[in-house]
Amino acid sequence: MENIATIKFIDLDINREAYAIVRSDGSCIALCLTIKSHGDLEVALDKTGTASLLEALKNAIVYDAIKEPVVIKCKDIDMSDEALVIVRRHDTTVVVGLSLKSDGDMQVAMRKEDAQRLIDALLIALKGRSEEK
Repeated sequence: MENIATIKFIDLDINREAYAIVRSDGSCIALCLTIKSHGDLEVALDKTGTASLLEALKNAIVYDAIKEPVVIKCKDIDMSDEALVIVRRHDTTVVVGLSLKSDGDMQVAMRKEDAQRLIDALLIALKGRSEEK
């Protein structure tokens, strides 16, 4: 898979360095969330799932509150098991979570500006070219 973007930010829930990493191989887009000293989780999204994630992130940035979390079905990075991406708004932060049956759950809380950088990286992945953030 080609690395599209590595986005560094501070997880606002626990005040630790975190990363969102977007990769693509043309057939799917991988989203990895990692928090320093807490490990990482990675999922694979098809183009429809990526479009749903983009819409959820855009809505989380624009609207002061999303009534319910947006849940997007996807696969673990090995494509062997179901996984979920969950996007919600909490106060002034955008919360993105990954849930994998075999590896558990992880969520990060980011500023709107960092969520916009993630949107930009996902759009680049859909178009098929790489860029470091």
